[in-house]
Amino acid sequence: LADEILQWLFKRAFDEQRLNKVIAQALSGETELRTWLLQRGFESNGVQRDILFAEGRWHSMETFTRMNPARSAEEQPVLSGKAAE
Repeated sequence: LADEILQWLFKRAFDEQRLNKVIAQALSGETELRTWLLQRGFESNGVQRDILFAEGRWHSMETFTRMNPARSAEEQPVLSGKAAE
């Protein structure tokens, strides 16, 4: 069921809304979710350490992105100046 929902989300985000990327987050202890996201084309953008306090302790959170595969290099935003270097 999760794969069906993800495909619907990609269709809605990339085809209908023409978004460039989808972002997901997983707590440090959610190793199965992390593996699932990576297997479906998401890339890790790093971990924010001790960002969420819940259940009496601090948790780290990892952020993942999946870029729109249909967007060509010509359509990607172009940075200019020092930001592009």
